[in-house]
Amino acid sequence: MLVGSSALQGCAPRLQGIREELEAVEPLEDLAFDDITLQQADDDGKPLWSLTADRATYQQDASIAQVEQPDGVIFQQGVTTYTVRAETGQIYDDGKRIVLSSNVVVSHVPKNALLQGDELEWFPEEDRLILRRNLAGTYKDLTLKAEELQFNGQTNQVTLAGSIEAVMTDSQVRLQTDGLLWFIDEARITSDRPVLLEHFEAANPPQVIDRATGDGLAVDLASQRSTLQPNALVNLGQPAFDIRSDSLTWDAKANVVEANKPVTIVNRIDQTTMAAQQGVMDLVQRVVTLTGQVQGQSPPQQATLTADRLIWNLTQNQVDATGNVFYGRSSPVLQMSGSRAIGNLNEETLKVTGDQPVKTVYMLE
Repeated sequence: MLVGSSALQGCAPRLQGIREELEAVEPLEDLAFDDITLQQADDDGKPLWSLTADRATYQQDASIAQVEQPDGVIFQQGVTTYTVRAETGQIYDDGKRIVLSSNVVVSHVPKNALLQGDELEWFPEEDRLILRRNLAGTYKDLTLKAEELQFNGQTNQVTLAGSIEAVMTDSQVRLQTDGLLWFIDEARITSDRPVLLEHFEAANPPQVIDRATGDGLAVDLASQRSTLQPNALVNLGQPAFDIRSDSLTWDAKANVVEANKPVTIVNRIDQTTMAAQQGVMDLVQRVVTLTGQVQGQSPPQQATLTADRLIWNLTQNQVDATGNVFYGRSSPVLQMSGSRAIGNLNEETLKVTGDQPVKTVYMLE
């Protein structure tokens, strides 16, 4: 660690050397410097960090330097990576551990990310820093809030913990969880904790349109595609439908939800249900396309519908089923099969057609 100050007329002796010399002097007294610069380099001479401060007081008996208004730079491989500033700070064991406190501001220079918090704990030799309490940050259109952030410079990964909220402003999606891992170089976020996603419309305050939950999450920040798995669930506000699958991908830019695994859609009002092997939902148009072994049930009408493919307009409750279509009702008994069915399942206005004669079975009770 190097020290420079106007009081020392520009010289920059090592703080370790100063400490050793002062230990030989009795009585031991604290040493104070104004307008000081503190620096540390690795064994190859590459800078690890540099701090300027309005005032620094060195406590010789405890090997601690107290600094006021610290402002400086953190380097990686000799390149400026972070700028930091705070109101106070402590430097322990000749720079092995540094703590900055009160109104801490950290800027990640290469990614143009800005972080703020109450305390920064920093281990230069390990290339690791921890930002704690009242954490807030911005990165492109992403804003973050959390209780703790840990950055590992060797892997270029950020771990977020506590009550986390992340908002993607452009796509109007808010994420809430209590644990996230941010891969900075790959521009992606993952979580193995329960997650809540909310799609909101711009208002004051913002109004939530749809919600999604899952027991894990993977987000591609570039494409803004969020995959919830396992136990994924999307709750639509209007109309009131639930989409369930072991894996759901929410494309915030395209406003669609994709299911590449078996998916079930339920009308929360009358419990009409459709299930299939895969599905895609247009969140704007409220239209679902289901493919592969489509099976539908309408409890109020005691009716069933099966097909290879089905398009379901949730707002109008209209269905368009194609491929090996079968419609059945239990009371009174009615069965129809064909290649296509169009209509409203709840209102029983379903029309079944086909290239071959449509088979119809109708029984009076």
